[in-house]
Amino acid sequence: MQRQFAPVMGEIDRQITFTRLVDRQFSFSDSDGRLSGWPDVRLVDGHSVLEGRLQMFYKEQWRSVCTNSKK
Repeated sequence: MQRQFAPVMGEIDRQITFTRLVDRQFSFSDSDGRLSGWPDVRLVDGHSVLEGRLQMFYKEQWRSVCTNSKK
């Protein structure tokens, strides 16, 4: 599975890759090796458990991925 997003302005701190494996398993990796284990992720503001904005828990708060949102 590959997700592509529209280009946006801003700086890239690092890249995090989310990969779907077999049997609904997933793995995460990052560009500089700082990510260890599974990050805390969630979907919010969706109409079901399968949709919404992707957020990661980073530096003691939930942060939206690929957005300029302050939520």
